[in-house]
Amino acid sequence: MLRLLFLYLFIGTVALSFAQQLDNNAPYQIPQTIYIGDRGRLVYPLDGFFSNQEDGELPLDNLPESGEIVINAVQLNNGRLVVDFQAFKTGIISLPPIVVGEKTLSGLEVHIASILEGQGGLTVLSAAATPLSAPGTLWIISAFVLITILGIVILLLFLFRSGNVFLTLKRRIKHKRMIRQTQRAIKRLKMNLDKETIGTKTALSDISNELRIFIDKYFNIHCRAMVPQEFLDITFPEDSGASKKYSPEYFYQFFTNCDTIRFSGKNIAEKTVRGIIAEVEDFISSITIT
Repeated sequence: MLRLLFLYLFIGTVALSFAQQLDNNAPYQIPQTIYIGDRGRLVYPLDGFFSNQEDGELPLDNLPESGEIVINAVQLNNGRLVVDFQAFKTGIISLPPIVVGEKTLSGLEVHIASILEGQGGLTVLSAAATPLSAPGTLWIISAFVLITILGIVILLLFLFRSGNVFLTLKRRIKHKRMIRQTQRAIKRLKMNLDKETIGTKTALSDISNELRIFIDKYFNIHCRAMVPQEFLDITFPEDSGASKKYSPEYFYQFFTNCDTIRFSGKNIAEKTVRGIIAEVEDFISSITIT
């Protein structure tokens, strides 16, 4: 995906550079719309064949006279031919040939608009000049297209690359919430044990159930109805974040011990129950969220 982005960047840069070069080499009028009788200027970028020419005004002696257009000045300025003129006819007017050094430039044209033009016997405003003829317009359009393409590519790259990021973030939030919920449940269990609102046998059953519920939700292992022997067959995910100490054999021994104490028929010491609760707390606290 990164290679595709770099390819778009390269193509876009080349296209923009080419477009800008074309725009810089295109002749243009100042102002863009010149009306009949007004003074105007034609700027014509010259190519490398005129690079040895010095800036300055060119003589007008060799220019032929024309009843359609009057050339007031011709000069070279930073590799550009600048022609000041005044036209007395509407439409496309050809400039007389202009000698620059040893070369003759011919075929130069200007567009002259009339304030009013006749069409079908009606007098209407002359048509507006095309926006693309304005200096710099091509460069602006090319830049806009390039920025749009890059924006789309970056958006697609972000969507493809960020999918796993969002899933990982969602999973982390879910795991943190489950750890907090289990820790709060253990805290309430200890408070009830302190207040003697529940007995040690009930507390032992509750802490065993809380651990089963946590393993079920956190590791996606359906173990709520398992007997201790079945815990030997479970497999924790590689990215579970659980310490290697807490292996399937550990939980087999843990739940076997809980069931032995619960169903022994003897009184369960509070110290024993608190020790089992502490084991569960240590397990919950040891998990590294990945």
